[in-house]
Amino acid sequence: MYKIKGNNRKRYISFKIVSKEDILFNELIEEIQKKIMNYDKNIDFLRFKLIQFKKNCGIIRCAHTQKGHLIDILNSIDKINEKKVNVKTISTSGTIKSLNIKNN
Repeated sequence: MYKIKGNNRKRYISFKIVSKEDILFNELIEEIQKKIMNYDKNIDFLRFKLIQFKKNCGIIRCAHTQKGHLIDILNSIDKINEKKVNVKTISTSGTIKSLNIKNN
């Protein structure tokens, strides 16, 4: 059986949350899920996985076709659990290794 190239490509997005308070992993996941539910684009579903999150910096994974939607959602977050925040996406890559190289 042959695998179709590009069928399951992933993108990794690095981001930083600017806030006076620390944000918890679960709080961030909850807020992203809320934003997805209220997202005004006609998308059937948006699958993501928070790969790494430490000291208000993180890496999130999604399908390459949904990268733009997820970046829009991340940039639209202004509150997490009643804490004022500003989420800034830093860079995007096809692998975590090259993402870490870009960010250093």
